[in-house]
Amino acid sequence: MDLGAEVYDPLVKAGVARVLGFECVPAECDRLNAMARESRAYLPYAIGDGTTRAFHECNFPMTSSLLEPNSALLDRFQNLENLTQVVKKHTFATKRLDDIPEITGADFLKLDVQGAELDVLNGGDRVLADAVVVHTEVEFVEMYKGQPLFAEVDQRLRRSGFVFHKFTGVAGRTFKPLIVNNDINQCLSQMLWADAVYVKDFMALDRLPRNSSAWRSSCTWSTAPSTWRCRRCSPTTANARPGSRRPICSD
Repeated sequence: MDLGAEVYDPLVKAGVARVLGFECVPAECDRLNAMARESRAYLPYAIGDGTTRAFHECNFPMTSSLLEPNSALLDRFQNLENLTQVVKKHTFATKRLDDIPEITGADFLKLDVQGAELDVLNGGDRVLADAVVVHTEVEFVEMYKGQPLFAEVDQRLRRSGFVFHKFTGVAGRTFKPLIVNNDINQCLSQMLWADAVYVKDFMALDRLPRNSSAWRSSCTWSTAPSTWRCRRCSPTTANARPGSRRPICSD
């Protein structure tokens, strides 16, 4: 299941995954579906806590969010506030992950929803019970007003039986007016956001129901992004074998 950028591409190309994504801006959702890419489908839903919310469409689409950009903070750094300017507000009835019937047995949950990750997780207990891997963007400072930070997302995932695996990218910016090597995107030391990968607690797999997809599934990968591998494990053997094309969910 995909709620953001496509880090799972190697799994799809290997023929072991199919993707269910969500895009709440209708024109963008239509564009994605019109591309007719193999093993991918997109639904026009805003994923959240199930309430009616304002969606802040920004001048740089990747920074749009259910939350308002924290311009006062962003303006202290190079090349952030100018990429998060709200150009239009929409009102959407958001949907909880657990209320979407198309989501069944997702092994891999990818979140990139600009500060609204905790809302998505809180509405997805059923989805999290099936998932083996959660790949989510997290922030270390309040880039969007009122957003939960890394520590809160980490605690929520741990309560759902996940443990932290690794960061796949940590990013920041320099404070104005500093610029490093004539690159406004390079930082010195202040980290602002990252992608964090969580996996089901490998010390508690024996506590999962024997008929659950999480118990039967295992996703392994090396440190190189190009070597993602997804395997299904037989309930009666420790030997991994290539598996069926189970869904990836992404916002």
